[in-house]
Amino acid sequence: MADTTPPSLSLTWDRLEDDQSRELQLGVAPPGLPIYQLSWTVHPSPVDEGLPPALVEALSNAFCRVGGLSFLSETLPDGQDAPRAAAPINWLRRLAGQETEQEWQRQDDAWIRSIDGLNEPLLLCTDNPVLARNLFAIGAWHLAASQIVFFCARDAMPPKLPDALVRRAARSKDWGALAPELSALGLQAVLTQGHDGAYLGLLPLAPDFEHRVADALADQAHALGWQWKNSTA
Repeated sequence: MADTTPPSLSLTWDRLEDDQSRELQLGVAPPGLPIYQLSWTVHPSPVDEGLPPALVEALSNAFCRVGGLSFLSETLPDGQDAPRAAAPINWLRRLAGQETEQEWQRQDDAWIRSIDGLNEPLLLCTDNPVLARNLFAIGAWHLAASQIVFFCARDAMPPKLPDALVRRAARSKDWGALAPELSALGLQAVLTQGHDGAYLGLLPLAPDFEHRVADALADQAHALGWQWKNSTA
């Protein structure tokens, strides 16, 4: 008879040094803005590499408690595959900085818009935890696909994220150069996945944002009976 007992998890919250962040493929923080790492251990270890559904739900709940999330997505909020752009990318216009970007469109509890130049065709912005689970559903999550999540205030309109800025953040993780631009857009933090998708890195851009995230994660862990360790406390 199959064991249907849900897995138990341990969550750990750490502040990283630059060499650690670089090794874990989370980028390097600018002076005075450290990167924080969330890692987890599943007991018993899963047979496959997929994130346990309970962890996806807990992370989505915690993140949406502290802000609105803008992230790359392959699907629309209703689960349908996103349509690919019919017209080819005009590389000459892109190189000249003249590419035309789509406006945010409201769909149920989310805002969506298309984005060029990445494997995922959409940006999705929401503070609905159910829709936020889509951020863990992009292709090859566990092969270190470049998921990137931008936090804004929950009551704010979707941030004006230029396609070029999103591409730079997803590909380079050059936070020293990117942090001023992201802050100027009113973003409160940026989150990205590390090597093999086995942990997440948070770069806070607003004061005490890392504490708000840690508190929200701790509440989720305690409510589910999981172990929680905050080495920064």
